Amino acid sequence: MNNWHLPTSRFFLNAAFILLISFSAACKKGSSPEKAPEPYNGTVTYTIHKADGTEFDTDELTINTVGDSVKILVPATTDVTNLIPEIKAEGATINPNSGVKQDFSKPVTYTITKNGATKTYIFSVRFDKLKNVVYFGGDDKNFYALNAKNGKLFWKYTSKGLFSYSTPVLINGIIYTTNTDNNLYALDPASGAEKWKFTTTSAIISSPVVANGIVYFGSDAGYIYAVDAISGTLKWKYGTDHFVESNPVVSNGVVYIGGTDGFLYAFDGTTGNIRWKYDTGNVILRSSAIVSNGVVFIGNREGNLFAVNAATGQLKWKFSTNEISLELAKPVINNGVVYVASWYSANHSTEAGSLYAIKESDGSQIWKGLNGQGFMSGPVYADGKLFINSNDGNIYVVDAITGTPIWKKPILSNGGIPTVSNGNVYTGGGGSHFFYTLNANTGTEVWKFPLPNDLNVSKPLVIDSNGNY
Repeated sequence: MNNWHLPTSRFFLNAAFILLISFSAACKKGSSPEKAPEPYNGTVTYTIHKADGTEFDTDELTINTVGDSVKILVPATTDVTNLIPEIKAEGATINPNSGVKQDFSKPVTYTITKNGATKTYIFSVRFDKLKNVVYFGGDDKNFYALNAKNGKLFWKYTSKGLFSYSTPVLINGIIYTTNTDNNLYALDPASGAEKWKFTTTSAIISSPVVANGIVYFGSDAGYIYAVDAISGTLKWKYGTDHFVESNPVVSNGVVYIGGTDGFLYAFDGTTGNIRWKYDTGNVILRSSAIVSNGVVFIGNREGNLFAVNAATGQLKWKFSTNEISLELAKPVINNGVVYVASWYSANHSTEAGSLYAIKESDGSQIWKGLNGQGFMSGPVYADGKLFINSNDGNIYVVDAITGTPIWKKPILSNGGIPTVSNGNVYTGGGGSHFFYTLNANTGTEVWKFPLPNDLNVSKPLVIDSNGNY
């Protein structure tokens, strides 16, 4: 509970929540004046609770009191329409009543009265920027927003399909995520309220990417879509011969995305005109394109990682995993090294893949690790380490330079991709029916959130304690 007291011997009037109120009363006129009422020299204390009656953490509130104005800064996920103030002033009446839920979406005036003397204070509440929130989608038809510090639920949005494939993105105060119910959703990150949705003709597995005010994604109807990020209206679409489940990437105004027809496509992001397409020779399922130093990287079912000139569509090099599929590969690049994980052989299902470090400039192998495990997930780089969920049920952390394992923990992720933030790693453990937050250095469990009806969850979007993501 946040209590502030302002007796003059201890605090000043502008300290948070505590208001010292002095009342004086004038003497009545007459030949025999009555004794004036004693002035109220006590203190007024003020505390505030969330709509469910729970207390705010001490680091969640910022209070400034100037004169009769009390300005309260609360977390952006707070329901300000149902805050519960508790105001205490010995021997005085308080209007509106203390302990009653109030709508603070507009300033609220409180009047404190004793012995005919009154004093008013105007309480106004505004939102801080988003901090300490983790977002992800599940295959229980819910999209979740949790407190990143303790795992408590802020809100969830329920749909008719699965959010578990889509990595959400937050741009200009809107969360964008796709769903197998054929819709691209735009949600309010603080409340989960739907701003709009764009409906297609088929399920959407591809994750959205936003650039220059446009949302891009693919669909199982075989289209690549470009949708206005503010209004949700169609800008353009391009049809391919097969469904498109790859995640797009945008660089220098060009959209790059793979298709199950085996082509890597490059589109003008504004017009939708095709710049070029490169035939990889085999299926690109959910492998995501990534661009670095003017080169696009993407994997296919045949077990090849392609490095293609982003401007011309000409092959620079390709790396082979000896037919262990890279159709689900989500490569990451750091300091001149491409990290990518392979799945299983398309021809021999018992042959499982490994984690690779490949030289970005020429495609030569630096190291190969976690051999023969198989990965539906992609690696995440942070602080010299790689974090990856394996098909053996463990999340692994390996040294990015050597590939040597540092720690592992069984969570049964079912192919979920982790996110590292706040010194923690956030990841779904669908097989164990929990969402986990683990210490990134040790693997120690920080908290877990029950997901009894989930088998898979999407890559989390985490806003850290400074509001960064």
